[in-house]
Amino acid sequence: MTAEQKLAQKRITLLQLAKRLGNVSEACQFHSISRSQFYEYKRAFQEQGFQGLVDRPPIPQSFPDETPWSILFGARCRPPISFSYRASS
Repeated sequence: MTAEQKLAQKRITLLQLAKRLGNVSEACQFHSISRSQFYEYKRAFQEQGFQGLVDRPPIPQSFPDETPWSILFGARCRPPISFSYRASS
C-alpha cells in the first residue's frame, strides 16, 4: 500500500467514524481536522469513490503556454515591474 493509499484509507476511516458516532464534530476532533475539510472528503468520496480521497498533485504555479510579452506588446516593451514605495516623513 502506497503512502497516498494509506492517507485515503485514513480518510475513509474518518467518514466511517462520523457515520458510526452520528456526530461529525466529534469525529473531526478525534482526527484533528476541520468540519469543512470533512465535508470536502465526503463530497470527493461520494463523487469518485476511493480515488477521490487520494491526494492529487498540486496545481502548477507557472504557465508554460503563456504568450511572451514581446509578442503581445512588441519587442521593445518590458513586463511591468512591481515595487513598493515607503512614505518618508
